[in-house]
Amino acid sequence: MSLVFALLVPLSSAATISVDASGGADHTSLSSAITAASSGDTITIAAGTYTGPFDTGGKNLTLTGAGLASTVLTAGATQTVLTVDDGERVAVSGVTLDGALQGLEVRGSTVTLFSVHVTDHTGRTPGSGAGVYEGGSLTATGCVFARNEASASYSGGGIYVSDSTLTATNVTFRDNAAGQGGALYLDNSVATLTDVNLDSNIAASHGGGIRVRYDAALTATRLVATDNTAASRGGAISGYQADIQIIDGTFTGNRAGTAGGALHLDQTSGTAASVSADITDNHADTTGGGIHADTLALSFSGTLSDNTAGDDSDGGGLYAIAADIDLEEVELTGNTAGNGGGIYSFYGGSLELEAVDVSDNTALVDGGGIYSESPLLFASSTLSGNVAAGDGGGLAILDASATLTDVVVDGNTSGGAGGGIYANDSDLYLVGSVPVRGCSAVYGAGVAVAGGGAETVDFGAGQEISGNLASGEGGGVFLSNVLEVVLDGSQLLDNEGGVAGGGARLANLASLSALDLTVTGNVAEHGGGMHMSSIGSGETAHSVVAGNTASNAGGGILVQNPAAYHPFHHLQLIENAAPEGAGFYLFNDLGGLHPLEFSDTVANTGPGVSLRQAPGAVVRNVSSSHNTAEGFESDATSAATLELAYCLAWDNGADFGGALPNLDGVDGNVVGDPDYAGVTPDGTAVNELLIPGSNSALRNAGDPALRDLDGTVTDIGHLGGPDARDQDYDADGVALSGGDCDDAESATYPGATEIWYDGEDNDCLGGDDYDADADGYPAGEDCDDGSASVNPGQADTTTDGIDQDCDGVDGVGGGSGDGGDDGSSADEDLDGDGYPQAEDCDDSDPGAFPGNVESCGDGIDNDCDGFVDDYDNDCVGKAGDRACSTAAASPGSLLALLACFGLVGARRRP
Repeated sequence: MSLVFALLVPLSSAATISVDASGGADHTSLSSAITAASSGDTITIAAGTYTGPFDTGGKNLTLTGAGLASTVLTAGATQTVLTVDDGERVAVSGVTLDGALQGLEVRGSTVTLFSVHVTDHTGRTPGSGAGVYEGGSLTATGCVFARNEASASYSGGGIYVSDSTLTATNVTFRDNAAGQGGALYLDNSVATLTDVNLDSNIAASHGGGIRVRYDAALTATRLVATDNTAASRGGAISGYQADIQIIDGTFTGNRAGTAGGALHLDQTSGTAASVSADITDNHADTTGGGIHADTLALSFSGTLSDNTAGDDSDGGGLYAIAADIDLEEVELTGNTAGNGGGIYSFYGGSLELEAVDVSDNTALVDGGGIYSESPLLFASSTLSGNVAAGDGGGLAILDASATLTDVVVDGNTSGGAGGGIYANDSDLYLVGSVPVRGCSAVYGAGVAVAGGGAETVDFGAGQEISGNLASGEGGGVFLSNVLEVVLDGSQLLDNEGGVAGGGARLANLASLSALDLTVTGNVAEHGGGMHMSSIGSGETAHSVVAGNTASNAGGGILVQNPAAYHPFHHLQLIENAAPEGAGFYLFNDLGGLHPLEFSDTVANTGPGVSLRQAPGAVVRNVSSSHNTAEGFESDATSAATLELAYCLAWDNGADFGGALPNLDGVDGNVVGDPDYAGVTPDGTAVNELLIPGSNSALRNAGDPALRDLDGTVTDIGHLGGPDARDQDYDADGVALSGGDCDDAESATYPGATEIWYDGEDNDCLGGDDYDADADGYPAGEDCDDGSASVNPGQADTTTDGIDQDCDGVDGVGGGSGDGGDDGSSADEDLDGDGYPQAEDCDDSDPGAFPGNVESCGDGIDNDCDGFVDDYDNDCVGKAGDRACSTAAASPGSLLALLACFGLVGARRRP
């Protein structure tokens, strides 16, 4: 290092002067050596204590001691040990400056300290350890500033820098004290700190470790600040109107009597702070246990953990007022405050978080993880395990807007509303994937929004809200008094609301879009899946509501007091349970504002559809089947004037009940088998596939004024009507719009090969699958199902070899067993040769009938022409012909001769 110091002075000064108080050197006094030295000289100082004050007197000098413990420079209690104030360049090493009013004063000069200790200076002066003023420059390397105190209201116990420059590397500030800046005070100056430790320094007001103010700039790399204390602001650092950059810092155990346990950054909008640090276990009696940021732009990365603000104050980790805060790659954990356990932001500004873990923070009032009255952008982060005694266990956003993008919200707890997220008079946007799981609260355990009627809540492409528990209302979601709500595509799964709305409690919404929802496994007293009241425009449609339970009413959906026209259509309400309205419960609809249309209520425990105090209710094109109680039921007030048309009931405890009469055949209603692809009433909805078979009674049974996607008369149920969702569930290449009449069977579609008698209309042409010839007689009754002209309804008037009337006899005739319409009791064919008795010459012999071939020699008139064997022209000259000329003379020869002439056995046809 002597070479380094030598380079700091002109090369022409090369003399070395020795000092030893005990003698044997050039001088026994350092003052005399300085007086004798020329600019550029080096003064070596032997071990000993040398009492000043010392002034380099305008000379560029190098002062080298024998070692920190050996060479001590001191002065009187009202004096400065070493003064460099006339533009000099001075280097000092290997000494201790100790026990005076001030260790070092630098004015308009350049001083370099290497391996110097500056200790135990006390008095009413700025910079007890060292003061740098008027454009001076101090560079300290490997130094220690300890136990220096700028008493009363003076600042900079270790170093005071005003309008100057400080560079400190591998420097420790320990146990220093001042009015402001216990270790270091910067005023309109530039300081660069590298590997600097601030340990147990104290400020009577601001900046226990460092106070930075008035256009100063501080850059600190690997700064470690431990156990520093400010009676007011900034336990470790307090900045005001200054630019601050901290790289890879560590702040632990610092304390502030008011704000900013570790950092208090109180600046103007023109200044900025960039902090990369681990800020842990710091405390402020009021705001900002870790950081207090006021009116500036702050970017932060690192850790903010286990910091605390006052019980009645805010921002355990970070407090921001009118500040633009940008947090990226931050662990924000274990912090505690009155409001905003992790972060508190208000009064303008903005809050932007990316890749931030906000977990296990606690608010004694609101906002366990985050409390913000500033616009919030929150992305690619987690919000978990936070607790608020009031509202917003994870997040509380008030009078602002919040956009969460790909944020996991998990296991947060609120003693009020919004276990995961709470928004009050604020817009809330959930973008990408924002699952909200395992949270608890009184209202809206997952998400709670209480608006003033002008807010927007948008769940983006849909979110999973699951496993949340509300002791009051809205296990998954509680939304009240909001202008516009979009829930499309969301999943409300296994949430519980103690009173109402297990999956969602929605009230006083001017507009609601609830499309493509999955609402399953939710529980509440009223509205197990969803409890909706005073809902305005929009629609709830194309959703599956399954396996939800209400101990009172509305197992799947409970809707009451409509505020505007809002249809419910294309719903699947499956395996829900409630004493009333297990699938769908409608209350107080006087004007048909909440029609239920094109839906299926299936296998619910309780009534499928219940209508109460709803004389204007409209239920159309709805299938209700396999429910343990009524398919459709209402009270007398509703039954008198409601519209229930083109609905199907099947296999319910009663198809129509309550005050409803049997409506089978009335207003297009029908009782018939929907023939779904899969229904298993077993308490779970996983086995249900509500796709009607090709021969379902739902087919073409809906409102004839409407058309399905394929142009045919509409079906009943969620796959019917012009607003049905097109699909190709069985992947056979033909969607509903293409006329697929069974989308659960890949071998069934228009143009498919018909497989007869399998119970499936494979080619979707209609008709009875057991009547292949379409003659109106199924195969069990039709003796030839391949010919439409053969069936029991035909007339069989000719013996043409075809039994047209399927009576077992060809031609007219037949007896009591004749199924034909010829009606003759003489129409018998006793020998079954195809000729009735009226035409057969021997109806006891199947070998004898008109047109048969004569068999010569069998003694039978086979062809019924009246001649037998040799007397039949067909047999003359043929084998077996016995000619009269050869008749043997015998006792029977006369008979034979008579036979030759046809006088025996001859039967003529009339």
